[in-house]
Amino acid sequence: MTALHSNVSGHRLTAKEIRRLSAAERDAILVAAADQAAKEYRTDPQLTATEAFGDKDLHGQSANTTAR
Repeated sequence: MTALHSNVSGHRLTAKEIRRLSAAERDAILVAAADQAAKEYRTDPQLTATEAFGDKDLHGQSANTTAR
């Protein structure tokens, strides 16, 4: 069973099964997972609709910071 076949069939590989795969097959699984994650990140606004910092979180914008 190849990595591509297992992904297409929907079979979830166990850690033991993954260890038995060749390096190329493990890499193929990682590439496919990264591609899927990238597509989801680009198309799902819930994943990107947040702000990393609030209005007063950046240096110089908080009342607790002193001017330099």
